[in-house]
Amino acid sequence: MDRLLEDVARSAEDSDLAWNLQQAKLTRLEQANTLRNRFFVLASSLAGLTVLTSVVLVLGVLFGADVPTGVAIAFISGLAIETVGVMAIMAGYLFPTDRGAE
Repeated sequence: MDRLLEDVARSAEDSDLAWNLQQAKLTRLEQANTLRNRFFVLASSLAGLTVLTSVVLVLGVLFGADVPTGVAIAFISGLAIETVGVMAIMAGYLFPTDRGAE
């Protein structure tokens, strides 16, 4: 099928349109690649901050801070869910499943 498409003569206008489309795809991929690093650093920092906050809360509860147990459990559970959510979003963005589909 691919050879059949190559055998068809294209007008100059069609060739220009195909070239412009190819350039637009290339530009989009370059932008996605540069933003991927920034997104990874930001999301990793946020995930690390949530884990650090949980550790500080646990240490506070262990060493006598006046935090009700229910509040501490809810807070830590919420942060764990948030961390998993951020990691899932990161994985979906950094490793998309539709690489060949356009």
